[in-house]
Amino acid sequence: MSFSSTTSSVFLFLSLILLSDFYPIQSTVTPNSFGYYYFARQWPPGMCVHSDCGQHIPRQFMVHGLWPSRTTYCNSSALFNPSEIEDLRPELEKIWPSLSGDTAPTELWRVAWEKYGTCFSESQHDYFSLVIQLHKTYSLLEPLSSWQVMPSDYEMYSRWELEESVGHSFGAEPIILCKGKQQKYVTEIWMCLNLNFDPVACPRETSHACTTVRLPKHTRRMVPVWKIIVGSLTLAVFGAMMFIHRRPCHPTRRATATDDHEQPLLETEDM
Repeated sequence: MSFSSTTSSVFLFLSLILLSDFYPIQSTVTPNSFGYYYFARQWPPGMCVHSDCGQHIPRQFMVHGLWPSRTTYCNSSALFNPSEIEDLRPELEKIWPSLSGDTAPTELWRVAWEKYGTCFSESQHDYFSLVIQLHKTYSLLEPLSSWQVMPSDYEMYSRWELEESVGHSFGAEPIILCKGKQQKYVTEIWMCLNLNFDPVACPRETSHACTTVRLPKHTRRMVPVWKIIVGSLTLAVFGAMMFIHRRPCHPTRRATATDDHEQPLLETEDM
């Protein structure tokens, strides 16, 4: 090999290396590209404060979904088939229901599988079995209650209390999501899991700013105390005014037969 040909080969090799920095080679999705997983659960009483969810609202955390942090739709040809998870359906209906009467649970599961589940497994059964197992392993009510954070329509908690209670139990703080303007209601808690499905700390930039929140026990909106007091006083004043208005000031005097100016006329019989 001549010196010129060797030089050309080296130059071509270096050129490919430099070009790769500007035009990286696209590869197929692999598990290492996921980064981490989100395992999201929702709190129905908080979700339904501002939404119509029907009459029977569960008072336990329900599954929202399990998805990779960086990718979706890993296999567009793997369509959802409900018959493949028929044996899991009773358990899924308990932990992953539809809070809206307009959407069937199977529609939620279809979206979850086709958008996210295909990135975990080629088997629908394996994916939904994994969700059920994770929900049992990382139950949320027990860690919260151990820190005296319990569902209540009146108690207020700091976001730090919720994060610490879950983080102390599982070794990594979650993300707390909430809704509301004057009063914030907990709607969801997201845990971050590594590729072995162990909890890891969630990125802080994804945390929502819920400083003080309620974990409502019921779905009714709480009325501020000052509004209750003002309303009670208004009703009391209105009732007193109505009572005074209806009370007669000059009661009428009934005429009697003994009045001097109203002597009764006596009828006499003809003799």
